[in-house]
Amino acid sequence: MAKLSAENKDIYVCGDFNTDLLKIETNINYKHFYELMISYGFLPNILLPTRVQGDSATIVDNIFSTVFFCLSHSGLEISITCKR
Repeated sequence: MAKLSAENKDIYVCGDFNTDLLKIETNINYKHFYELMISYGFLPNILLPTRVQGDSATIVDNIFSTVFFCLSHSGLEISITCKR
């Protein structure tokens, strides 16, 4: 991370980190991951839940970047299954 952040470029770090950013206050491992990323200047680009099921919502699809002042658009596809 130190090597990447020293590049002085627009950097995106994406992955299936299995880290729910909604739980950084209750899970010490998630908090450590989040603090590590921000300590090197990488902020999360996804701030809303990416998986919602019933009463559960998570942000586990993480994208962190060093790009802060960029206008971007993102979205989620929501599908509803109706049973008869």
